[in-house]
Amino acid sequence: MSENDDPLADLLGSMKRHRRAAKTEDLDFSRASKPEDEKGLNPLDLLGMPALQRDLINTLSRQQQATFQDIVEKLDKPPQEIESVIDALKAAGYLREALIDGQIFYRVVFGGKVSRSGRGVPQTIWNAVDLDNTVFLQQLPLFSFLSEEDRREIALEMQPRRFQRNEVIVWQGDISDSIYFIKNGVVGMSRLLPGQSGEETRNLAYLRQGGLLGIHNLLTDRVYPAATTATALSEVDVLELKRAKLLDFLLNYDHAALALARMLAQQLVDANTRLTDSGTEKRLSLVFGVGICGATTIGSALAMTLARMTQSKTVFTEHPYPERLPEQFGFQRTGEIYQHPAGFDIALTEGTPGLPENVRTTLVLDQLSNNYTNVIIGLPGKADESVSYMLKKAHQIVVVTPPDPEAWQKTNALLADIRAYVHPERTNIQIVANRKRAEHAEMALAGQADLEIPYLPDHNPRGKHDLDQLALPLQRAASILAERLGRTNQIGIYIPTTVDVDQEVDTSGYIQETLTFLGELFGGASTTTNEARGVWNSEDAGLVSETIHIVRTLVSQIELDKHLEDVLKYMDRLKRELKQEAMALEVNQKLMLI
Repeated sequence: MSENDDPLADLLGSMKRHRRAAKTEDLDFSRASKPEDEKGLNPLDLLGMPALQRDLINTLSRQQQATFQDIVEKLDKPPQEIESVIDALKAAGYLREALIDGQIFYRVVFGGKVSRSGRGVPQTIWNAVDLDNTVFLQQLPLFSFLSEEDRREIALEMQPRRFQRNEVIVWQGDISDSIYFIKNGVVGMSRLLPGQSGEETRNLAYLRQGGLLGIHNLLTDRVYPAATTATALSEVDVLELKRAKLLDFLLNYDHAALALARMLAQQLVDANTRLTDSGTEKRLSLVFGVGICGATTIGSALAMTLARMTQSKTVFTEHPYPERLPEQFGFQRTGEIYQHPAGFDIALTEGTPGLPENVRTTLVLDQLSNNYTNVIIGLPGKADESVSYMLKKAHQIVVVTPPDPEAWQKTNALLADIRAYVHPERTNIQIVANRKRAEHAEMALAGQADLEIPYLPDHNPRGKHDLDQLALPLQRAASILAERLGRTNQIGIYIPTTVDVDQEVDTSGYIQETLTFLGELFGGASTTTNEARGVWNSEDAGLVSETIHIVRTLVSQIELDKHLEDVLKYMDRLKRELKQEAMALEVNQKLMLI
């Protein structure tokens, strides 16, 4: 180190640059949260450090991050000695590792007060992101039943941690006595394999707000190594709680133990779902009919559309009574499967006589799912235990109803029964108002529908042998349903109309670029945009009012797992080009800042 090198001055300068560049952490907002202590390096910590530790900190403070080899070459010391120094600094909380394209980089962690601040986003967005710790805990099933005082006591036991993008929270193989509650951001769970580069490694799953890291260590008396690596894919805030503290809490509150058991069971179900769906993406749509409403017509039109759109094996049937389908479609029954000229099959399987109805339901669905990629099943207007197996497996539920008030009352009751069996992030529900009869032609809708089909006089769609022969309104409705099938997750990108804090600019080009980006990534038919207005307070420019464009798209779980990291990278680039302090991303109604 030369006589001009002053590690204390370098660190102070680096901290100033860090905070100035990251107004991300220091901007005062109209409603700033109480600052929280963040573990990390302070200037006085340098005074008691060995010389080589100071030199390493000095090197990283100047260039923000470096690989192990870069550090070895810069300090000109043996690798074993550098490794020992890095381990000591990591143990003290002064260094973190970042995993970028398969390479490990080291970064200095600066300490002091971390203020959650507005960062140039509207107040309504910020309010949804910047939750007080006790308010955040109230949203978790594990703590929701507690009094505010009890939640406050637990919050005091938790240590806040903030991880920047690409920083590793937990390495696979690590043995940790901590549980991490994800307060903000997206965490990628991946498994690094021998000889595999970062570009080839895909995330196995994602955790978002409300997710838990280290939950597996609550099940046994021993603490086991982590099976996966947890990496911050955006800026991530977590609350760290020692395992022993949480176990004591669970012993004192039966409700919390039950909530934890449900969380673990749900994780197991999700893991099994990912394993079974990891190959060809299966699609199951259930079409419920309320009264005489044309549900068979819409179900078969959806089957025609999926057969053409996906070029995959598609089947349509009705349950529990498929025997009326030959007469309706005008064919002679010669077996259990009829090949429709439009490219899909009609199944006439009734299940094994003598078995309980629930068992027959599972056998029918399993048989169809084993042989077809797309399965569409028509059902009568009731949802009970006899079809609960289908409901839990469904990717889409279509409720077809006439527009009149009496039918709509039955529809609302049916929807309430359906929602008792399905999870909103795994099954999307579509309401189709079908004006099947002449008296419905001009009737006002008695409720809110996702799709509306007008009265189509003299049109018998079941006699049509090709999708193009169907009436255009029916084609459009079937196409939209097909596009939305399986897309139970929603992504929203918030695009501002100001740059450099308060300079108005036309960002329509970025809106179109985002529409194109999401459309190419996930399919454009489910991508939309709308406007919202927001007011926020900037340290530099005062009160700023602007219009924000929200570009949203519906995606399947497989698509979300595959491409969420691509969306985060796109937003990071957009943020830099638009000179934003931060940008908002919404995933399944949960907001986070990039």
